[in-house]
Amino acid sequence: MKYLKQYLMALLALTFSVCSFAGASSGVLSLEIMSYNLENLFDTVHDSGKNDWGYLPKGAAGKHSACTKNNPKRYQKSCLESDWSAEKLKMKLSQIKSVILKERKTLPDVLGVSEIENENVLAMLAAELGYKDYAITTSPDKRGIDVAVLYNEKEGLKFIKMTEHVMEGPTFGVKPTRNILEAHFDLGKGRTLGVFVNHWPSQAAPGKVRHGVALQVKEEVERFLKSDKNFAIILGDFNTVPEDRPHPFWDGLVTKANGLTDIHSYFMYSEFISRDMKKALPPGSYFYPPGMTWSLLDRFFVSPNLVNGKGVDIILSSYEIYTPAFITKTFKYDRPKDYLFGSEVVGAPNRYDHRATVSAKAGFSDHFPIVIKMVVPR
Repeated sequence: MKYLKQYLMALLALTFSVCSFAGASSGVLSLEIMSYNLENLFDTVHDSGKNDWGYLPKGAAGKHSACTKNNPKRYQKSCLESDWSAEKLKMKLSQIKSVILKERKTLPDVLGVSEIENENVLAMLAAELGYKDYAITTSPDKRGIDVAVLYNEKEGLKFIKMTEHVMEGPTFGVKPTRNILEAHFDLGKGRTLGVFVNHWPSQAAPGKVRHGVALQVKEEVERFLKSDKNFAIILGDFNTVPEDRPHPFWDGLVTKANGLTDIHSYFMYSEFISRDMKKALPPGSYFYPPGMTWSLLDRFFVSPNLVNGKGVDIILSSYEIYTPAFITKTFKYDRPKDYLFGSEVVGAPNRYDHRATVSAKAGFSDHFPIVIKMVVPR
C-alpha cells in the first residue's frame, strides 16, 4: 500500500508536468526557478566605501592609491593591472545571456543570482536578458557584492514585496557578510511563494560562521511558513561542504519543525527518478582545481507543502544542474611541479576570465546554474 501511494503521487506529479505545458486552458501554471552565481558581476564605477578597485578601468580615479595601500604585493600587481572596462562588462553580460538563453530559449520565471555588485549593473543585466522587474540587497559586504532576484510578472505570479535580512551577531566577528533577500510572490487564491536568495560566507570562513547564517535563515523561513498557504524555496550559493561542523544544513537550516527538503538529495534518493537521470547530473555545481574536488555549493531547499502532492508542487524530474557543453571545459593539470600533473577533469565549469577581450576566451562562471520547475493549479 505504501508503494502504491507513492506510485500514484508520482503519476500525479507527472500529470501536472505534462499539463503545465499544455497552455493556460489546462488550469495549471508552470513556473521555472533558476539559481546562478554570476562570478563577480561588477559595473565600472567605484562604489564609495567598497573594495571594488580590481573591477574598475585601469585609469580610474583613486585606483593606484587604493590598490597599493596596505595590500600584499601579489594583490597590488593584479589590482593595478586589471582593466574592467565598459566593453568587457558588455561582453560579460552577453556571456550570461548565452548561458540562460542560447539553448533554453525561454527565461526562468524567477532568477535568483549572487555575486552581483549593485542595482546599476543589475539593471543592465535585466535589460540584456529581458526582465522587466528585479530586487536587490545592499549588503555590508566589503567588496560590495549582493544577491538579487529577477522576474517577469504574469497571471499567477505577481510580486508582493521584498525584505532584506542583515546577518548580525557575535558569530560573524568584525567581518560583515552578505544579506539574505526574501521576495514574496502572489500565486493567486491566497497563496504566497517566498523565495529566499542566499550567498553564505565562503570556505575561507569557519563552518560556525555559515552555521550562524543558517540559524538566522531558519528563523525567517519558519516565520514565513506559519501560514499553510505559504510556500518557500530557499536557494543560492551556500558555500557549504560535508566537512563543515557544526553543519549549516543538518544542524541549522533543516529541522523537524520546518521539514525543509534538499531537492538534490530528494532527487538522488527518489525511486521514481531513473538511474540514467541521476547519472546524468554532474558531480557538483562547483569545481575546485587545487584539490580536484567537486562541491554542491548551489542548492534548492523547499517547504514540505511543495513535495506532498497536494496541489502546488515541485516537479522533481525537472531538477537539473544545468551544464550545456559550451559552458564546460576540460581542466588540465599541466604545470610540471603540480602533484596532479598530467591529470584531466572533463566537464568542469568554464570560469570567467575578467582579463579576456574576446568572448571565445572569456568563459562564463565558476559555478553551474541549477534549475527546478513547479506547478500551481489555478
